[in-house]
Amino acid sequence: MSLALPLAAGKRGNDITSIFFDVKTGRKKEIKAGEALRATVAFPDQYERKRGKLRPRGRKVRATRNGEIVHVDAKEVDYVIPSPRALFGVSANMIPFLQNNQGNRAMTASRQAEQAVPLDKREAPLVQVKTDREESFEELMGRLSSARAPADGTVVQVRKDSVVVRDRKGKKHDVQIYRDFALKGNSLYDSEVKVKA
Repeated sequence: MSLALPLAAGKRGNDITSIFFDVKTGRKKEIKAGEALRATVAFPDQYERKRGKLRPRGRKVRATRNGEIVHVDAKEVDYVIPSPRALFGVSANMIPFLQNNQGNRAMTASRQAEQAVPLDKREAPLVQVKTDREESFEELMGRLSSARAPADGTVVQVRKDSVVVRDRKGKKHDVQIYRDFALKGNSLYDSEVKVKA
């Protein structure tokens, strides 16, 4: 897997797969890239979900078939892309107002975010991009890159490279944290511990 793949991409064996809505069943289905290429796949803005059912916004919809963008009757569509965010990777999805950016600028911006160096005096971004759920991509990335205890409990010890948490049953969990982890560009990734024992 590569971080450059879209959010909906996955891997089954040696095959790249993606999640689509199957128009016939209305359910999500994982299909291989080759199957998606040969099928008629509508773009996410061409359909809406009402009461759990997919409904085309018009008699004709925009879709892809055999690598070409086509206008087809809605009854010819096999699958629907579930979300516009599914078409892009995490870096591109973190660009505010992505739909309003010229393609080359968006591509450059997504690479720039991956090459950023950490800041000493950082702050939360003033503009954040919402996911399909009730959180932003910035919150999601913060959650994924932060050390988290495997269970609710009490901090009993803070070490140089870990935090020890005792859960409600008395079991201790050693939560590893980054300390001077080397990155490219002569920078280091360092966890900032906010809790105390």
